[in-house]
Amino acid sequence: MKLWPTGQARGLFRTSTASMHPQGSPHISSFLAALNDGSDRVLTVNGIFRNHVYLHYPSNRACDPGMMVLTRAGAAFGPLSLEVADLDALPLFPRQQGSWRDGAIQMGSASLEIASAMIVDTAVCRPDVREDRPRLWLSLFDQLSRWISCAETPSTVIAELLDDGPSDPAAMAVDQMLRSGVRRCDPALLAGATLSLAGLGQGLTPSGDDFLAGLMMAAFGNLDDPSSICLPVLEAARGRTSDLSWAFLHAAAHGHATAPWRALIRTADAPFALAACCDAIVRYGASSGEDMLCGFMWGLQAIHDHPHRRFIVPLHALSGSSRV
Repeated sequence: MKLWPTGQARGLFRTSTASMHPQGSPHISSFLAALNDGSDRVLTVNGIFRNHVYLHYPSNRACDPGMMVLTRAGAAFGPLSLEVADLDALPLFPRQQGSWRDGAIQMGSASLEIASAMIVDTAVCRPDVREDRPRLWLSLFDQLSRWISCAETPSTVIAELLDDGPSDPAAMAVDQMLRSGVRRCDPALLAGATLSLAGLGQGLTPSGDDFLAGLMMAAFGNLDDPSSICLPVLEAARGRTSDLSWAFLHAAAHGHATAPWRALIRTADAPFALAACCDAIVRYGASSGEDMLCGFMWGLQAIHDHPHRRFIVPLHALSGSSRV
């Protein structure tokens, strides 16, 4: 499941390629730019796709996700992106090794100078609401519910989330542990629930990871100290999913996301923007956007203890199986 929006959604949130690339200058996410500190990193090509090349590097630092994404100019941009003018010109192959040092990426005969790259802000910024924050976010929750109810074919994950029928005991147990962990900001409970969700499902970014990333977005939109939820979840997920998926979780845990998510949270008090944001979000990959939106909605009602709706973590749908 790829985490990048399709070209149909790009125009809502990106300026044109021409204006973004004067003289072909590269662009780097603000999240990655903060890591460009002169450290010597060994890069390995982890995956090659049409618009993105995933580069993994070993990292033992808490602030470092261990992954960057070379992104084709004009393709959707994320928190791990380094956008390059001509991705096809790079002589890359699977498991190829290179380096990231002194503000430059070296892969074979190709060198990408990033010390002077233009920085694209990927940090989540919530609306400046000082009073009645719960009412704002519960109102957004209700708007999201109505938006989803209008969908012609909601995903299995969202359908299970909205199902008012009886839930499986395993899902109830995970839900209660995660809900209590969120409400109390309890690291042990958050970690325990994460063990059942991290790596759950198929794809480059499993559905359980996407759900947890959505929960992190809810935390950044709602809490004064989102790290109290995000960091225990991130640490518990380490080693239980792929390096790529954990890197995206790492970015979410530190408050960085793609443009549609930043727009949704920044304009939570502007209902007119909701449909455009959600349309872009659910176009991500096969199901990643919907899985993440599902985690976001679950997080909203758990954080604010919604008085009328209590959704249960859709454990079976996230795993790719059906309830019986």
